[in-house]
Amino acid sequence: MKMRKKKITRPQQRALHLLLRMLGKTLNDAGLDQRKVLKPSYSIPWSEHSVKEHLWRQMQIALIQEESTKYIDSKDINLIMKVLMKNLGEKFGVYIPFPCKDGKEFEALVKDYKENPEKYKEFDDIK
Repeated sequence: MKMRKKKITRPQQRALHLLLRMLGKTLNDAGLDQRKVLKPSYSIPWSEHSVKEHLWRQMQIALIQEESTKYIDSKDINLIMKVLMKNLGEKFGVYIPFPCKDGKEFEALVKDYKENPEKYKEFDDIK
């Protein structure tokens, strides 16, 4: 078995999981449980794990053919993030900015997102 080199850093991994938690909460707060996004037959709230498995990982596999988040890099994260947020924005009006290294900058992004959600619905520049 070929050993793969881990590409994602610990801070990137923490930021990714913070994003997944935030996205799960945002989807739940918007009334978009898994039934509305994935399976119409049952009501299941989102969690960090379900966001990772059903949204992030599926997008990751489709875009870069890699199952584990351990073996992705920042370029992969940016691509997955852009495509995932574009889809969620267009279909459900949901957008979460990626957590930044500077805690104050991240807090400002979250505050701005909550106060001006209409600002984050435009995804025309994402390809």
